[in-house]
Amino acid sequence: MRAGIEFTHHDEGVTTRYRADANGLRTGDGAPPPNAPIIVLAGDSFVWGASVEHPATLAGRLADHYRAHVVNLAQPGFGIDQIVLAATKQGLPRQPKLLVVGIYPQDLLRSHTAYRTDFGLNKPTFRLDGNTLVALTSQDAPSWFGRWLENDCRLFGLWRSAERNLGTQYGFGGYWRLNAALLDDLVSEAKRAEVPLLIVHVPMHSWQPLPALTDWCRQRAVALVDPTTAHAEKPVGTYFEPAGHFTPVGHRMLADLVIAWIDRSGIARLR
Repeated sequence: MRAGIEFTHHDEGVTTRYRADANGLRTGDGAPPPNAPIIVLAGDSFVWGASVEHPATLAGRLADHYRAHVVNLAQPGFGIDQIVLAATKQGLPRQPKLLVVGIYPQDLLRSHTAYRTDFGLNKPTFRLDGNTLVALTSQDAPSWFGRWLENDCRLFGLWRSAERNLGTQYGFGGYWRLNAALLDDLVSEAKRAEVPLLIVHVPMHSWQPLPALTDWCRQRAVALVDPTTAHAEKPVGTYFEPAGHFTPVGHRMLADLVIAWIDRSGIARLR
């Protein structure tokens, strides 16, 4: 957002006030307590807190519970690539006591899109060269034949859609490998900075687990908070209907799970 901007926006049946700090990041009213511990959040619109007043968001609840300075790097529409860049380039240099990264399943698909038709914006995108992440440039644009396959060949489109959705859900194929490499980079950078990392699965409205993410966290010994594991059934009132963002109830549910994990982990200065 623009630095220091304040505005209201009506969406999902509610009118919400938004405020940005000097860096264009969503924030609440007032300054954090002196010498407050820093918690960094990264994610998309769910973590940003779309359609929810700041005190009722995950960021607001963590700030209030721990009297912490919560830096919310999340932005609407972010993919895994942008989430990882924000966390590693903007979050870790702040030397937070904890880095919390929320992952919504659609974020995994956005990593393969350089141009967001819904926003009309270009975004950073990567490819894998062996096991190395390489930033895409205009030289990597698909040929006319590649564009035809993607946009006009129905059979190819159906195959790619299946590969994309099943691969990111269950952890196989090129779509998942790229996201796994991005997340591996996140883990490496967090370890180098000696900052504890917590991954949070932000479920879709269908309240389905995300096996690919669960397996990745287990294999890398990365802490995971997953509401679909904590709650077998979707809590009533979690989402704006139909299939919208988290309501204040959803943010409270997520914050309670994150707070419970923090308290179990014994992270210094946050207990």
